[in-house]
Amino acid sequence: MLPPRQTVIEKLLFTAEELDFYEALRTQSKVRFDAFVAEGKVLNNYASVLAMLLQSCCVICLDAPEDAVITNCAHVFCRECISGCLANAMGAAPCPVCRETVHRADLLTLPRKSRFAVDLDKAWRPSTKLTALMADLTETLSTALGPPVVAVPSTSVVPSVRKAVIISQWTAMLDLVQRPLEHEGIEYAQQR
Repeated sequence: MLPPRQTVIEKLLFTAEELDFYEALRTQSKVRFDAFVAEGKVLNNYASVLAMLLQSCCVICLDAPEDAVITNCAHVFCRECISGCLANAMGAAPCPVCRETVHRADLLTLPRKSRFAVDLDKAWRPSTKLTALMADLTETLSTALGPPVVAVPSTSVVPSVRKAVIISQWTAMLDLVQRPLEHEGIEYAQQR
């Protein structure tokens, strides 16, 4: 038996770099959308419009990187995704994960066999969104669920249960969540 669903809308205070990043993304998306409207081609470009909306959540695909590159802040992206970010910002933009400035000239190509060819633990810095997720998760897990509704023998000891489900449209986002879960000592199972 699951506890009642609870929906919470939380306003986060982004860093100045994060605010600049999202404002630039919003401005770019608005210009493109307005161009579609002016041409009368919004419906012909619905996939592009959807992509623009999704970019406000994450500017990169977050799938397993194809033609992987690594940034100077040790984050791995598809060459095409990070190049798109850099092209829109004249060759330098905040990293989509940690917001450290990334320059096109600093991108290194990773060998095709390894997704994590560097020590990501050294360079790991969570974003405001990931920090908020972990705070909410810690709060959620601090309260045990009630005992199961199924009948159990009176001699049985029913342990308290603390569980949460994290869902993401992008599987690589779950990989990003894995790091702080491990750091906090929270056990997890990932289903793709």
